[in-house]
Amino acid sequence: MAAHSYQYQSFIPGQTAQRIFDAWIEPRELLCWFSEYCVVEPWLGGRYECWGRYTYGGAEPPTRARRIAAFEPGRTLQFEWPFEAAPGVVTLSFEAAERGGTAGTRVHLRHDFESFATGAGAAERLEDWWRMAFGHLHGHVAGEALNRVDFADPAPRVRLSVFIAAAPKRVFAALTTPALMDRWIATAARVDLREGGDYGYGWTYDVGGRPVAGGPTRILELVPNERLVTDWPDWRGAERGAPTRVVWTLLPEREGTRLTLIHEGFAAPLDLGDYPYGWRPYLQALSACA
Repeated sequence: MAAHSYQYQSFIPGQTAQRIFDAWIEPRELLCWFSEYCVVEPWLGGRYECWGRYTYGGAEPPTRARRIAAFEPGRTLQFEWPFEAAPGVVTLSFEAAERGGTAGTRVHLRHDFESFATGAGAAERLEDWWRMAFGHLHGHVAGEALNRVDFADPAPRVRLSVFIAAAPKRVFAALTTPALMDRWIATAARVDLREGGDYGYGWTYDVGGRPVAGGPTRILELVPNERLVTDWPDWRGAERGAPTRVVWTLLPEREGTRLTLIHEGFAAPLDLGDYPYGWRPYLQALSACA
């Protein structure tokens, strides 16, 4: 029995199980979303090796062959995958599923270790890695431009930009008016519109069996209709260094606004997790709301 087992589940809409399985075994696919280099022999006992600047802890090729331990096209894939020097085995299962009336594929990942790194935050880093990988996978199969994370980047950040067919004043109102915020991002927004003022989305969620208040807590910088900067504490509710920052910049463009979001201040590239993809639907919702 594994001494440590991490599990993750993801629903990918509009894609068949075979399509998602192929994204994990076709080198031309893996090079688009998972790694910079790879060698995959798609059969039982074949090699499964991915490395390069987009792979956490895997800048160089592996020193020993990593093998496929289970191979059922469209259903199951199992391969060796270490994490922070701890040998491990990843098992992926793929099945047709439906969510909210939309057909797609449910992917279940299990990462098993006989022994696991005991250093501070190791389990959280493992989760961040797989959340990041699945964010890239979702974007890839949806045909979106990917925000791939370079693990050699000394200043990792998320940067997204969108054109909104509304004046900066209207967009700024959607960012700072509780009733409008509740329409696109918040559940119970609160805003004290001044530098140092309270600012939150009213998010609460469960992390490891304990409730956590998520999202921003206060305004750091404010230039009406031009710029809003908020803090962003650790999403797990942990005190792990300084909070990151979310910077919203609004610039007039044509008959609307160029809105740019920068989420910065991450201590390490892995800390980005799936933020690059988590922010995207909110920008789309804001565009529809403003």
